[in-house]
Amino acid sequence: MRHYVVLLTLAALLSALGQGQTRIESNRVPAVLRNISSLETTIATDHQVYAPREMMWLTISIRNPTAEVIDVPDPFWAPGAGIVLLERASKLAKELGTEYAPVDQDIYYTAPSSKATRASIQPGGVLTRRIRSDDSTLQGPLAMLNRVAPSRAGYYRLVFSYDPRSHADFEVVRPVLERFERITLPEERAVGAQGQEVVVKPHYYAFVLLLGQKYVLCRTTSPWIGELEQPAIGQAWSPVASERIAELGEPVTDLSLEPHTDGTVSVRWRDSVGRWSESDRYSGRETK
Repeated sequence: MRHYVVLLTLAALLSALGQGQTRIESNRVPAVLRNISSLETTIATDHQVYAPREMMWLTISIRNPTAEVIDVPDPFWAPGAGIVLLERASKLAKELGTEYAPVDQDIYYTAPSSKATRASIQPGGVLTRRIRSDDSTLQGPLAMLNRVAPSRAGYYRLVFSYDPRSHADFEVVRPVLERFERITLPEERAVGAQGQEVVVKPHYYAFVLLLGQKYVLCRTTSPWIGELEQPAIGQAWSPVASERIAELGEPVTDLSLEPHTDGTVSVRWRDSVGRWSESDRYSGRETK
């Protein structure tokens, strides 16, 4: 039964990617839904290659290429739009005989609804939204595990369920750790999962990764990840949930985390010619 549901999901998601019709012609489908096939929808990632568990930025654009105003369901109405994560040549894909298969076998397909708020797109008009992969406002089949890049190296595809003709391909590569720094701030009081008051220690981490042929500087997305043991420098490493803050053309000679009186932290680094750079200040709490 599970494979039957997955096959139905794949048919809905992938048939329009060169294998099925690109327009919805059935008179049984409300016109507001048929109009979606007249749009040009794209989804793009901010990078082509990611480290495991790296936070991603996605840009979704919906353009009206016609000479008429098009009325469609709101593309960003949460119950009717989501992002589905597929993996290439996975075990499930081989079982199903397809190039890609959903990472989550229990995924369900959420399609746009005629009950959604309407959006009128003018001729040549574009609706664009840039979102983080951990944005919780896109519900439904947001199957990106932990809402960051997958933890396993491989080739992946993102499909925007509002218009499954649109997709973005990317790769996850296990990087080599070049530098690693951490800082622990004073204890804070917070509300626990059961509503109780708890005392926690915020831990911040910054690290430089050799990702393919480039160096990338990352910081953890949350101070509540917990205390990590010092990983081995120069070895392949799968980092914790992280955010890329810089791409570097050469190795870093110095790296530090600087706390500020307002409770924020910034990352400072020095390149091989002695130039210092500093990231924006962040608390890590805005990412949740």
